[in-house]
Amino acid sequence: MKRLTNDNPQNNTETALNLFFVKDGQAWVRRGGQEPNCPDVSLCDFMRRILRSNEIDVDGSSDQELSDALFDMLFYGVDTADGLIALLYSAGWAFAELRERLKAYEETDLTPQVIKSVLNQDLSCVKIAKAYSEFPLQLGDTVYMVFEDLDKVGEAGIDSARVTGVGFEGFTIPADADNPDDMGDLIPWEELGKNMFCSRAEAELALAPLVPAEKA
Repeated sequence: MKRLTNDNPQNNTETALNLFFVKDGQAWVRRGGQEPNCPDVSLCDFMRRILRSNEIDVDGSSDQELSDALFDMLFYGVDTADGLIALLYSAGWAFAELRERLKAYEETDLTPQVIKSVLNQDLSCVKIAKAYSEFPLQLGDTVYMVFEDLDKVGEAGIDSARVTGVGFEGFTIPADADNPDDMGDLIPWEELGKNMFCSRAEAELALAPLVPAEKA
């Protein structure tokens, strides 16, 4: 599954998904500083700038005073500039907090299926780590699949896919190889050795009896 959190966004979509973030325990706005350089700036300083631009007099002597004032301004409603600015502030710090939680999850490289399988096991961290090291496939490995209908697949009736997740119950591969966000379904470990293999050599051995003599 493609990551959403990114500390160095390269396009508009990545920038939008990482617009608000946490730095030194505070919410920040990416590229929210003064033009033309547009440096990253704390959310509180960003709000001070917006309030000055809209000539709204608010006590911003400290971040806490500013935060309290903006909270009170929420009651003005979105039909006022005060209310809209306060809503932006609330969305900003909430977005930053949610992004940090998502970032922590994404940095584990564990899919939801894997996490669920771990939670269903009564195992210590040491046993879990040992079990993961002994799995036949690891995250990022290639699994090879044998198909009997040669007209529907690629070279020699063997297709391949990258493993996007592993767990105690099985592994996942994308159903749509062209879609990086496709996590695919969980495939039980028992399927290995049937029509799925850890190496191309094993897949070719399994394919040989399926290939008609004229195509062999």
